[in-house]
Amino acid sequence: PGAKEMDATPKVEWWDALILQGGGANIEADDAEYPLLESRITHYVEHPVPIQPLAEGQTDQAPTMFLTQRERKKLRRRKRQEKEREKQDKIRMGLIPPPPPKVKLSNLMRVLKDEAVANPSMVEKQVRQQMEERVKRHDDANEADIAVWC
Repeated sequence: PGAKEMDATPKVEWWDALILQGGGANIEADDAEYPLLESRITHYVEHPVPIQPLAEGQTDQAPTMFLTQRERKKLRRRKRQEKEREKQDKIRMGLIPPPPPKVKLSNLMRVLKDEAVANPSMVEKQVRQQMEERVKRHDDANEADIAVWC
């Protein structure tokens, strides 16, 4: 008693009844010829009227997934590795120039070789200047990060 019985399949659907003589009411047999109204058939295509969604602005979005700290670390590490890999590939292909060597006082002689031997005072001055620029860039980036959080 609780189950709803399904209606029998109609012999003619409502959208087909529009082009049948008598609206398809006079068709008894399943294999009968369907008398068409040739005057109702045109070369035009009928497009249905667009229906507005019930709830405006709501979309079917999946709920936000919160990652564990371990997953966030793993995702960050992967993104950074991929970014570095792309940068290295671009350098190998010659699309971007390789970064200049990071010269410090400890590796001065190994990196600059002949220049350091020819004029050590000038090279040391340049190295100290480069080191100060790197420290300044680092501090500026930290200040920018702090400004974002405050």
